[in-house]
Amino acid sequence: MSLGIDRWGGAQALQKVALVRHVGGLLRPGLRAGHVEAELVKMPGFAKDLNASRAEAKKLLAAAGHANLNFTLTTAT
Repeated sequence: MSLGIDRWGGAQALQKVALVRHVGGLLRPGLRAGHVEAELVKMPGFAKDLNASRAEAKKLLAAAGHANLNFTLTTAT
């Protein structure tokens, strides 16, 4: 599921209305233990090629027996 999320586009859109400025893993970029962008984009779910990530996600879902998985994501606004 993580591979299908557009973190880079989401961060760009959210910075207009929230304090989201950077894409980060467990730690915010810039912290001593945080990942630099060159390392972050190599991690599953953080690549900038969203189409490739989503293709990989579909392949993994199919291998797990859920080729046609549908869901609704609900968030608080």
